[in-house]
Amino acid sequence: MRRSWYCSDGAELGVRETQDFADVDTLADYLCGRYAQAHRLVDAVALCRDHFRARCTLLTYQQLRAAARAADCWPTERGGALALLRADAEQREQSGYGGPRPARRQ
Repeated sequence: MRRSWYCSDGAELGVRETQDFADVDTLADYLCGRYAQAHRLVDAVALCRDHFRARCTLLTYQQLRAAARAADCWPTERGGALALLRADAEQREQSGYGGPRPARRQ
């Protein structure tokens, strides 16, 4: 058990120190799962929210929704998530590019 939490500490540091969430997608996923296991639901939502803001994809939206539902705060999170999706869609429409956008810096 101790070793797994040591790994979680390293994952937290890696996520916290990153400049680009694309570099730590797997770490963010791992850490979110660890937070859920430890009943640190608020931390899981915060991490998923930051990940979604940086990488506005269907997967990160679904992860945020799942974490927020588990923490019973999806109605609060949903408005911000939908606003980000709208802004992202507008940006893509204006650029004329329909592919994935680059990750945002935090």
